[in-house]
Amino acid sequence: MKTLFTFTALAALAVSTTGLHADDSHPFQASLTPDIAIYPRTEVIHGLTLSIWGENPQQGVALGIVNGSSGDSAGFTWGFFNYAE
Repeated sequence: MKTLFTFTALAALAVSTTGLHADDSHPFQASLTPDIAIYPRTEVIHGLTLSIWGENPQQGVALGIVNGSSGDSAGFTWGFFNYAE
C-alpha cells in the first residue's frame, strides 16, 4: 500500500508540473516501442511515461520494461532495463 501511495504521489507531481514548461513538450507518453507511441522518440516528455519500450528525452517519471532516455533527460526511471544516450 505504501508503494502504491508513493507511485501515485510521484505520478501526480510529474503530471501537475507540466504547466511550467514550454509548449513543445508533452505531459504524458505511452508506447509499445519507440516507433509505436503517442509521440515520436524526438519529442520531449515533461511528466509521466508508461511503456513496454520507450525512448524519449524526458523530465519526470518513466515506468516501463525498457526505458531509454535521450538528449537532456532527468527524473525518476524504473524498469527492468534502463539506458541513456
